[in-house]
Amino acid sequence: MEAVLLAENAGLKVDYVTCDGASWNRAMWQKFGISATAKAIKPSVPHACGDDRRLFFLTDFPHLVKCVRKRFH
Repeated sequence: MEAVLLAENAGLKVDYVTCDGASWNRAMWQKFGISATAKAIKPSVPHACGDDRRLFFLTDFPHLVKCVRKRFH
């Protein structure tokens, strides 16, 4: 969250956090309450810089495809 706040204070608008599926990133998502089940998806949290904004968490899909491809070679 510190990086998001520093970027916002520098004048950038941060709406998304993107990372790979490493265990420490999945643990971070859990701490923020990000989850996905067959019945519900919770991809965002209230943004620290505004009540009218949300901070979305995304997985780096091309990275996942690359990892799967490497498993087959």
